[in-house]
Amino acid sequence: MSILVETDYEGRSHFDDIDEQVCFLCGGHLFKDTKYSTGGVVHWMGSNGNIFLHQPCAERLGVNLIQDARSLVTTTKRLCKMDHKE
Repeated sequence: MSILVETDYEGRSHFDDIDEQVCFLCGGHLFKDTKYSTGGVVHWMGSNGNIFLHQPCAERLGVNLIQDARSLVTTTKRLCKMDHKE
């Protein structure tokens, strides 16, 4: 995971195409999107390549991931208890 500001990617070969990249969550341009761009992006390496997110989109995705993971824990615990009763 890294945090990039607009000038960070200049001269880095693995970010040559960053001007063509869009936010993983909202699909907006990383630095030109007037709604979500804060002048920086969150960068993750996924199993299929780079994942870039605007800062507010990264926050929203993080909160949603935590909520979904907690819901899954609750659901799977309940299902496991039901399986053991039979």
